[in-house]
Amino acid sequence: MIQKDILIIEDDINDIDLFTELLTSCNITNPINALMSNSDVESYMENHVLDNKPIIIFLDLHLPTVNGLSILKKLRANQTFDEVPIVILSGTDNESEIIETMRFKANSFARKPLTVADVFKLIKEFNIGVFLTDMQN
Repeated sequence: MIQKDILIIEDDINDIDLFTELLTSCNITNPINALMSNSDVESYMENHVLDNKPIIIFLDLHLPTVNGLSILKKLRANQTFDEVPIVILSGTDNESEIIETMRFKANSFARKPLTVADVFKLIKEFNIGVFLTDMQN
């Protein structure tokens, strides 16, 4: 069985590495595809079709060249990605930002920095991967 990708849209390589490490700590073996710019996202969206969509998208809300909300809107307007779960990642817990992302159909909002427990809760919530260990919150 082919595992679907986990897509991370994040501009900070350190955050990508940390998030990848957290997923690995949760025994997730799905391929991880990290995109760091708006042009990377545009190219990814053009080259992925319905049968090759990611299992989940983790989207940083505060990217330097484009607002994560703009990317969220583009993803939701695209048939390939309209039903893929999207988790917004942000270093702030600004309530108006959270409401705005939910208005554009984000599935969840997670405050950075994330812990193993945070990631485990998200992968369990969205039924990602196979749980090889019984982790506690």
